[in-house]
Amino acid sequence: NGILFLASVLEKHGHSVEIYDNNVDPRKPKDFVSSNPSLIGFSVLTGRSIGNAIAQSIEFKKLLPGATIVWGGVHPSLLPEQTIAEPYIDCVVIGEGEYTLLELVQHLETNKTHLEEIKGLVYKQDSKIIKNEPRPFLKSLDELPDPAWHLINVKRYDDVTLNSSRGCPFRCTFCYNQAFNQGRRSDFSADRVVSQIEYLQRHYDVTKIKFFEDNFTANRKRLREFCRLVISKNLRITWNCESRVGLNEEDIVMMAKSGCTMVEMGVESGSPRMLAFIKKGIKIEDVVKTCRLLAKHKIAPVVYLITGLPTETIEDLRLTLQLPNMLDIVGYQMFIYRPYPGSPLFDYCIDNGLF
Repeated sequence: NGILFLASVLEKHGHSVEIYDNNVDPRKPKDFVSSNPSLIGFSVLTGRSIGNAIAQSIEFKKLLPGATIVWGGVHPSLLPEQTIAEPYIDCVVIGEGEYTLLELVQHLETNKTHLEEIKGLVYKQDSKIIKNEPRPFLKSLDELPDPAWHLINVKRYDDVTLNSSRGCPFRCTFCYNQAFNQGRRSDFSADRVVSQIEYLQRHYDVTKIKFFEDNFTANRKRLREFCRLVISKNLRITWNCESRVGLNEEDIVMMAKSGCTMVEMGVESGSPRMLAFIKKGIKIEDVVKTCRLLAKHKIAPVVYLITGLPTETIEDLRLTLQLPNMLDIVGYQMFIYRPYPGSPLFDYCIDNGLF
């Protein structure tokens, strides 16, 4: 989704863009040589997927030595100096990348914009790493053009996902958000979200949407306006989202009427001690109540759990394993904890010698 917004901003300013998605696209770097791109960008997460970005960056450097290789996304934003130290990476874009990338492209095209003036950019100059001042967050997501759906084959995707917000106001210690979004949250308006759904319906016959973001329901006023618009326009869609526990029944009723079929919630642990340790800010009774209300109104609740958190004991794990039996849920997913750079718990693991 992030790449679709990057592409739409570049296209709006007259640049030619191609999108290459490893998940569904069988092409290889050699297949892009004929396009002769001046810039090749990678959106990179921490974890196993970083291997593809490394291998392909190296290959693109050999095939197109004149192209600028740019990394952006969560991992490079949180570890920019470490990332750009690699010889196959020319620039790193930190945080929201739409206008940093646009200004970089304009620099490559006309050289009127100087590299040191581009906020949010990290680059190399005579083997020295230069980190420019941060770029302020966008004041309003509504200023962005719609995603560049026409650059991908929408039918290839099992799920059509929308990003309708960025960031999360909560402070869970295992999460990257505090470092990446600095506790800030911003939303597309309900009108813009609905207009994107209407576009997808009109052009691609989409009838099911997944809101793929940290917390679709955090802004309750917007949530209610979105539901009201979907109902009044009779959009006939089904949708699901990720949320925190604590939804009230009035909101859940509106969600059900507007086509919501599933809500996935990060609960993380069945141990009150562990919930306090990771600063989750919820209680087990909140989880039970929310799942019960969702099930009552025919919305399927799914919960995410984590094991292997620092300080977790056998008793904590036992409480977590027992939790699903207490809930009205259709399923749960258990993840093994991994310390992500930028999160407070990552620093805790370093300070306590847990690596």
